[in-house]
Amino acid sequence: MTKNQTNKKNNLKIKIDDIKDFLEKNPKIFRDKPELYEFISPPSRSKNNIIDIQQHMIESLQKNISKLKKSNSELISLSKENQISQEKINNVVLETLKARSLDELFKFILYNSEKLLDIDYVNIIFEKTENSEEYNFDKKIVFVESKQLKPFIKEDDYVFLSKTSRNNEFFFTGAQEKILSSAIIKLKLYKNSPAVFLVLGSKESEKFNERQGTELLKFLREALNSYFKLWLNQ
Repeated sequence: MTKNQTNKKNNLKIKIDDIKDFLEKNPKIFRDKPELYEFISPPSRSKNNIIDIQQHMIESLQKNISKLKKSNSELISLSKENQISQEKINNVVLETLKARSLDELFKFILYNSEKLLDIDYVNIIFEKTENSEEYNFDKKIVFVESKQLKPFIKEDDYVFLSKTSRNNEFFFTGAQEKILSSAIIKLKLYKNSPAVFLVLGSKESEKFNERQGTELLKFLREALNSYFKLWLNQ
């Protein structure tokens, strides 16, 4: 046996002795800290195909603890993501309040909100009508035929989260990047205005998806609706 092997064996023996000593001094440790069962692997006492119930219970407990850890980790991660998203939306809303004209408001949304929201595409889409000239606030704004927007106009929902498909790809005809997921937000400028949508797009396929909550985006919608009405009514 080499010197290293001897040292390794001695170190292992010391650790085992330490564990024995600790357990002798703390006989109630597993009762007080049942989560420790996750880290032990008891010897099987099964014989002749008879199941060892105690071993089965410990293994079941270990699996449950593992699942709980995974769930807690996912909840913490989701909570952090929601907090970050909330900060982004709040920053956009606060910046819109700094606009001193309707022109400034549109320019901020079209050219500056993209960075604050950490996405790859932002635009405002208007339904094409006879009086479309009234809404030509910026060259970036796109006017789309009513028949293309009809499925979104008819829906009662105000926020549509999805991966980009044939059903909504026309929203991104002017995008320089390939948009893989999107949030389409139906706005309401005033009672008889044409349909108008705020379009948010991302190169990440999972940036927006149907499983996500829409509360923050609805808050953004209400804030923009109020601010648009404020300037359009002047």
